[in-house]
Amino acid sequence: MDPLKRKVVNRVFLVLIVTIVGVLAYGVVDQAVTIDHLGTEVRRVRAQTSLLRQLANDSLNLANEADIRSLVKSKYGLSHIVRDEGDVIYIDGVGLRVKGASLLEFVMLD
Repeated sequence: MDPLKRKVVNRVFLVLIVTIVGVLAYGVVDQAVTIDHLGTEVRRVRAQTSLLRQLANDSLNLANEADIRSLVKSKYGLSHIVRDEGDVIYIDGVGLRVKGASLLEFVMLD
């Protein structure tokens, strides 16, 4: 094989190898980012589940809407994002729908 053809073949193989390594590296980085996002979502869901459990236990024995609203503001107002939107009180994306003397349901913001 003549030296010019050998150089061309070597460069083609070099470009091919670099391309393959680049694609494989991108795949590894992409999977790492996906796994990180999944872990973040799992932690968020666990935090919401824990908050739901706490809210359910705390609101079992409350007599009226005012008691529920004061409990939410006093217990969760400093460490959580609390929004009052009419008949629903949202705490970090978990909502309590209250009406009169009863807690009607839990509402998820997302």
